[in-house]
Amino acid sequence: VETALGSSGQNIVVDTQQDARLAIEMLQRRDAGRATFLPLDTIRGSRMHDAPEDDLGFVGIASDLVQADAKYSQIVLNLLGRTVVAERLTDAIRMSKKSGNRLRIVTLDGQMIHAGGSMTGGSSVQGSGILSRASELDELCQKAGDARKKQEAQQQQVAALQRTVETLRLWRRKNTRSSLPPASSGPFSTQSAATARTDAKPLLPPSSRPNPSVSAFVKNSFSAMRSSVR
Repeated sequence: VETALGSSGQNIVVDTQQDARLAIEMLQRRDAGRATFLPLDTIRGSRMHDAPEDDLGFVGIASDLVQADAKYSQIVLNLLGRTVVAERLTDAIRMSKKSGNRLRIVTLDGQMIHAGGSMTGGSSVQGSGILSRASELDELCQKAGDARKKQEAQQQQVAALQRTVETLRLWRRKNTRSSLPPASSGPFSTQSAATARTDAKPLLPPSSRPNPSVSAFVKNSFSAMRSSVR
């Protein structure tokens, strides 16, 4: 379809001839180049009735192979209603000869035979057409949205790990303080307090104390998630 449209794929559709006139005048005032406009109130098209539908290489008429809003039906017929789509170039050549070189034929891989017999073809940069670029843009937007969602999920995981680490720190600080004995005024009070601080242990039973390997795992997970987000 992109080959069949050619440069017409960059034409601009407007509602009326008045809109087209105003747009052209604006281009003139701004020295902004030229453009072709297709007013919906004047453009009319037709569908060919002598297509070689019985040929084995016949795929269809180009206007029948695209989808568009009903309001643009005349635009589609005007641009594609008289273009035959063939499967291969050999099929296109055969159909062109049978019609006396009257048909405009485009193949599925983008080769073209013009009415009158001239031919256009070869290789082209994949994705260089305006329709291909539009499709690529939609795909990139989708990927960008998925990446944002993934980043948000990772940020939530990092925040959860930060809360877990802070909770562990508060728990450790609280239990370390609560394990110290009350201060005394005896001659050995300083030494006793120092000894108590050295020997201080959490007041939890062994089964409920934090496992060092768990704390290390949380810290390592936090570091890994922070690096991933960066």
